[in-house]
Amino acid sequence: RDTTGNIRKVAPQWAKREPLCTYVVIPAAMHCAHMDQPEAFHKLLLEFLAKVTG
Repeated sequence: RDTTGNIRKVAPQWAKREPLCTYVVIPAAMHCAHMDQPEAFHKLLLEFLAKVTG
């Protein structure tokens, strides 16, 4: 669990300011979402890649 920063607080605000940013919370995932919840992470990654390369 990452307790060194405030990313959970600032990420939604950051995403609102960046037009190409997508903010997603993966339940039960911590700092290494790709390892904690690989199926959910890869589903989101593939959706993102399809959008930006489509």
